[in-house]
Amino acid sequence: MVIVEGRVTKCYMTKNSGQMLTIENNNSTATVYITGRVNVEYGDILQVTGRVERFRESWEIIVDDEKSIQVLEKWNKNVIPIQVLADNPTKYLGLNIKTTGYIDMVYSDCFYLMDYNSGCSLLVFCNFSNIPFVSQFKGSKVYVTGVFSFDKQTLRYRLKIYDSKHGILFPAEE
Repeated sequence: MVIVEGRVTKCYMTKNSGQMLTIENNNSTATVYITGRVNVEYGDILQVTGRVERFRESWEIIVDDEKSIQVLEKWNKNVIPIQVLADNPTKYLGLNIKTTGYIDMVYSDCFYLMDYNSGCSLLVFCNFSNIPFVSQFKGSKVYVTGVFSFDKQTLRYRLKIYDSKHGILFPAEE
């Protein structure tokens, strides 16, 4: 048996009702096959206990019991400062994240989230029909949850709010 910890970077169901996860910790990556289904999301930090087996040409950790997977930290409980995202953006690419800053310039489908201490800003894309009155809160401190991504056309990192678990929270709503 092995015990590994890492952040979920891939998660999907298999044809035979199993679940595949990829977890990363520093520069190490592990593939995990679960015979059932666990409720995890991109960005969650897990501890996995299982046995190592070879499948085709790679090694996997096989988990037969969902109780052998512990969620150590949900992705939306940890606030990642914009400065940390700027220092190591590739670590968070494709993951659900929660960050904080001040609403700065507001446009029809996006706004800038500003960290006045570091001078860094992050472009946030969202559907404003789901998030009313954002422009009224220009200058307000907020928490934003979304998927951290890279836009190849503009060569910018951004945060996309597109799912029901994503959004903008004001400090009093936490």
